[in-house]
Amino acid sequence: MYYSMVDILIVVLLLAFAVAMYLLYRRNLELAVSSRMQRMMVSCGLDAERVASGQLPIDIDMEAAFVHCQYCPVPELCERWLDGDAVASNGFCVNARAFTKAVTSS
Repeated sequence: MYYSMVDILIVVLLLAFAVAMYLLYRRNLELAVSSRMQRMMVSCGLDAERVASGQLPIDIDMEAAFVHCQYCPVPELCERWLDGDAVASNGFCVNARAFTKAVTSS
């Protein structure tokens, strides 16, 4: 079975499209995680910009905090809580406890 150049081109274009869609999905996911994490920092009393720039040193592994947020089992609850729609405390968030502890220790 022989494939024409058009067939090969179509396959290559479809693969390129699939890779591009995956990369866009991953980027969107990273932006959502970063946004939630920064909003949670602010809600706990930390200045997210100063922490990110290193002007406000805190004893938190921010890469680990990002991973905790990235693999959060309840991102919808987090979004609702940050938007003020959830009544419960932010006790569901591992990072919130660390951020609050950082505020009280600084």
